[in-house]
Amino acid sequence: MMLRWITVACLALFALTACGQEEKAGITKDTVETLKQVAAAAQKTANQAQEALEQAQKAAPEAAAAVEVVKKAAPKATAAVKNAVPSKFAPYVRDLQSSNPSAKRDAAKRIYKHFGKEPYLLAAVNGELLKGFNDHPDNKHYVDAMAWMVKVLSNSGDSKYRTTLEKIADEASSRKLQKYANKGLTHLL
Repeated sequence: MMLRWITVACLALFALTACGQEEKAGITKDTVETLKQVAAAAQKTANQAQEALEQAQKAAPEAAAAVEVVKKAAPKATAAVKNAVPSKFAPYVRDLQSSNPSAKRDAAKRIYKHFGKEPYLLAAVNGELLKGFNDHPDNKHYVDAMAWMVKVLSNSGDSKYRTTLEKIADEASSRKLQKYANKGLTHLL
């Protein structure tokens, strides 16, 4: 708004100057010079604003394209975040995937006692159980680790693990695992 008034004043001054009427209007040469400087500064600001507008208009298609790239990448990034191991669960997952039966058992016990309803850990337990419930039926430590994993799924209360427990109850080489799986099925009714 101020720029408009300055522009109007400058135009009026130039009109008076062009007609040679500035002295009759009581305008000094210093005032004329000051107003000329203000007009020049206003014109420079207007030119800079015009350049900025043109640059923004040129950048707009690139920005729109960048927004589209981000929109396309967002679902993949979201999925990657969902599939990433939360840092507080990383040690449990690492131990579940260990080849050491004692580490597997201890991880399953800790999950059972502290994180029995945590979906990420339940999915990890389910995967490990399905992958290896019949791997070492003669190793009592390994069977014990698998039994603790069965207990984790049984205690979850989540019926989506019912098929895993049914599979173990039907196909496990270890009677201990069959027993825990059958008992666990009663918890998931």
